[in-house]
Amino acid sequence: MGYLDNREIASIIWLTLFVAFSMRSESVRKAMLGLINSFCKRNIIVPFGLMVFYFGLMIVVLHYIGYWNFVMFKDSILWFGLTGVPTAVNAITNEESGVLRSTFTRALKLTILYEFLVNFYTFSLAGELVLIPLVSLVTMLEIYSRKDTKYEAVGKLMAGFQFIFGLILLGHLALNVFRSYKYLWGVGVLKAFFLGPVLTTSFMPFFYGLIVYSCYNSLFVRLNIGYRKSDQLKKLAKRHLFRYCLLSIPRLKRANNMGVYNIMQIRDEADVQRMVEAYKGTSVKHGRNLSGGDYGR
Repeated sequence: MGYLDNREIASIIWLTLFVAFSMRSESVRKAMLGLINSFCKRNIIVPFGLMVFYFGLMIVVLHYIGYWNFVMFKDSILWFGLTGVPTAVNAITNEESGVLRSTFTRALKLTILYEFLVNFYTFSLAGELVLIPLVSLVTMLEIYSRKDTKYEAVGKLMAGFQFIFGLILLGHLALNVFRSYKYLWGVGVLKAFFLGPVLTTSFMPFFYGLIVYSCYNSLFVRLNIGYRKSDQLKKLAKRHLFRYCLLSIPRLKRANNMGVYNIMQIRDEADVQRMVEAYKGTSVKHGRNLSGGDYGR
């Protein structure tokens, strides 16, 4: 599993062709430059850089304890790009107070089993070159057909094609599993299978810190806009926010809820006190015991 299989080679070929064709358009090139410029902003590049550092640290630790080896390099990079980064984005943008739990369950769905086995057994390169664009086209058409009821017939047809593709893949999977079932229980294969869950679990402290950082960053950005505030007033508001929220994600999510209190409207110390009282009132409404000094009563 340390080399590119036919499906990955075919994906790279089609992706390269798609990018090369798209970059011929000036509007696409401008949009790409805009995307790169947006990515290079401090509030994005710093968390991403920390994530890369943490990822490298986890790989070193797993290698040190004898779990990880260089054969898993490709799978680790794929996990980082296809699971780690999207999970981090979802963790930041998710407005639910139970975001950490949903982040963990999202990353450990049972589809990991399906995707692992299906990707483990691939078709020939020619077959993959035909299958990938065909499945992608059918999937996009099925999704697009949901936007309007007049495309309902097309949607049903595409869903039927997806069902057929699924049967073909599952049949191919079952045949290969039957032929090499003993190999599936090898230590190396089992380690590769659990690599995703292991990386996801080891990344939970980072995801937790990322959510906390994102929430505080959002609060402080809002604090800097709206009514003009003195530096002393901002420090006072931040101090109260830290005392109330600490590292509690539910409290940080409540503080970020503009319906509870809009910190952009803070103008004096009395407003800061009203902010705290608003957060405490929300805590009471939700029936939570937030004991701990003035912020828990």
